[in-house]
Amino acid sequence: MLDRWTPSNTNTDIPRLNDDDVNNFKDSNRPGWLQDGSYLRINTVSLGYTLRDNIVKGLANARVYVTVQNLYSFQKYKGYNPDLLQGY
Repeated sequence: MLDRWTPSNTNTDIPRLNDDDVNNFKDSNRPGWLQDGSYLRINTVSLGYTLRDNIVKGLANARVYVTVQNLYSFQKYKGYNPDLLQGY
C-alpha cells in the first residue's frame, strides 16, 4: 500500500485506498486485480494391493486399498482453492 495511487503518485499500478469501492469489489480490470483461475487438479488416486494367500490365518483372499483425494492442483491462482471462483 505504500506505493498506491494518490494525487501526487499517479504513475503506479496499485489502486488507491478507498472504503467505498465504486466497483462494489468486483468486475474490475485493474492490473493485478484479476487472477488466472484456470487449474488442473489430480483429484482422486486409488492404489490397491492383493495380499498373498494365507498371510493372515483364516483369510484366503485379501486386498488393501489406499485412496487420496485432492492430491495436487496446478494453478497460478494465489488463493487457497480456485473451485471457489465457480459461479461468480
